[in-house]
Amino acid sequence: MSRCQAGVVAGCLVVAFLAMSLFLAWFLVDHDYEAEYLALGDLVVRGNLNLYQDEVTGQWVPMPFWVYGLSQVVFGPSLLAGRLVSIALTLGVLALVYALALRWRGPLAAAVAAGLLCTNGLVMGYFATVHFSPLAALLMLAGVFVLFSGPLGPSRDLLAMAVFSLLFLVKPHYWPAIPFALMYIVLWRQPALRTRLAVVAVALAVPAIFFVWDVRHLKMLAYMPIVKAWVAPLGYHSWHTLVEDPEVLWVSDYVDVVYAATMPERVVQIVKSFGFFVKRYAIWLVVLGGLTMLAPPWRRREGESAGRPAGEKFCFWLFWYLVAWQFVIVGVYIKQAFAYVGALTPLLALSMGCLFADAWERRRTAPALRTAAVALVLLALILSPWVHRSHYMARTVSLADAAVPGLNRAAARIAALIPADERRVFSLANPLPLHLAQRLPYLRQYHQYYMVFTSARDPRLYTRSGLWGMTEIEQWLGSDARYAVIEPKVITFYGARQPYKEPVARIETLLAARFDLLETVQGRVGEAYRIYRRKGEG
Repeated sequence: MSRCQAGVVAGCLVVAFLAMSLFLAWFLVDHDYEAEYLALGDLVVRGNLNLYQDEVTGQWVPMPFWVYGLSQVVFGPSLLAGRLVSIALTLGVLALVYALALRWRGPLAAAVAAGLLCTNGLVMGYFATVHFSPLAALLMLAGVFVLFSGPLGPSRDLLAMAVFSLLFLVKPHYWPAIPFALMYIVLWRQPALRTRLAVVAVALAVPAIFFVWDVRHLKMLAYMPIVKAWVAPLGYHSWHTLVEDPEVLWVSDYVDVVYAATMPERVVQIVKSFGFFVKRYAIWLVVLGGLTMLAPPWRRREGESAGRPAGEKFCFWLFWYLVAWQFVIVGVYIKQAFAYVGALTPLLALSMGCLFADAWERRRTAPALRTAAVALVLLALILSPWVHRSHYMARTVSLADAAVPGLNRAAARIAALIPADERRVFSLANPLPLHLAQRLPYLRQYHQYYMVFTSARDPRLYTRSGLWGMTEIEQWLGSDARYAVIEPKVITFYGARQPYKEPVARIETLLAARFDLLETVQGRVGEAYRIYRRKGEG
């Protein structure tokens, strides 16, 4: 493939990526991360919120809030603006995948790797929404690019380690990438003790600065095994440990993976969850298996002296190492493991592109095998958008029910019903429409609305952990709140669970006795928001 042809292919890939990602950005149903990164991120960037103060759960790291929150400060409250930032980040990911494959295996590898990435519906569902995946993937690939795209030297390794260490600020699920890169550099790249120590110092710098910067950052330790006991005396508890019916909460609608309290049960559920991961990435794994047979990585090509490029092997093993970690990090909540693999998929796409180019070269004298390799890749490019649909995509798609305009319509109506300066708003609903309407509820109700309502009766257990319960119901609905926003499906979700029957009944009693229903605002199909006003306020 000539440079001109490679340029044309790259241009076509960008067009295909933009077409698919913009379509998904308009239609995909919103999810919890979007409400958190946009609503709370807006407050963080404006200096109105610390992510580790008592009113929020504090299990996050800040970078996604900075990046996506900035979009809300610059462009105003907008889901589309946040999603466009995500798409821009993903363009950087796509460019790095293309550039690395081009450097290691040529334009054929680059075209296949980038093509696989931008046609997988499941993967693009993460990368076209306000999500941590684009940030995590961008930093991982940037670290790989620095590490393997020039002459060896201490400065290059130190810079690469600095890039990998920034993953600490993106998502705890990808922290294991930091020791992976550290061990590679220290054990295989740098023989000098002074340089090794400098690399270790760089790897530890970001976590150390983070925890030293503000004592409230220790709240994150409440979500980590063993060390959570260190911060319990400070009143910091994981909301997971306060759930009284985890076996009900963690039932999955899409996979037979259940809550596992004991280690033997957990092993069984991990096997089931891994099977679901295989199902969700089945086409890619078939392609990977076929290309591996056509170009066995453990065999060198005839006339090849150095074996596979080091960066290619690094990416392949980093992918599988981090995939394995996802089934450990989620702990007892195993059903979620597959969802965190999305951020890692650019590493696999890059590996498959390189494998394809290798198979093409190895099978020059076997046209039938070359045809098989092409057929595998074409199969993935054609079927992936349809077979591996994003779970954020509604079953039926119509312009009238697109996510972005639907949320905007609901937000506009909420803004018309609740005064702009009112902050005494009780909410048991998706906070995203409230953010878009710029109507701020009680801060404890402004995130993770399916989790932070606790059935625990002792406020000392949850006051510093960002939750709310019966005490707050009495205080807010009993006397303080002027307005209330209730999403029927959310209150039904809680009301169906035994520990919540009394608190939900109390909410409904107080609403009936002390509030008037102003209007039921319609969102997308299946979504509605009941707006209440305290009696005598109108």
